[in-house]
Amino acid sequence: MLDRVAKQGAPWLFGLDPADVASFLEPFHLCLQTDVGNADYQVSYFKPLERKLVVSEIERIAQATVTKAG
Repeated sequence: MLDRVAKQGAPWLFGLDPADVASFLEPFHLCLQTDVGNADYQVSYFKPLERKLVVSEIERIAQATVTKAG
């Protein structure tokens, strides 16, 4: 997977286990609000817009809020 995306001009630079996202965000004063995977955003975001996008199961969307000023 890493070689394939690099050859397409999009090298893999960073990744997290979904279970680690909230703790990763904490030092940046961010609080995880939502963390959804492919099935969730296909239904919630793409289908209402009638978009058919192929997205890998390893791609996720995380939304966070600022917990305090830095």
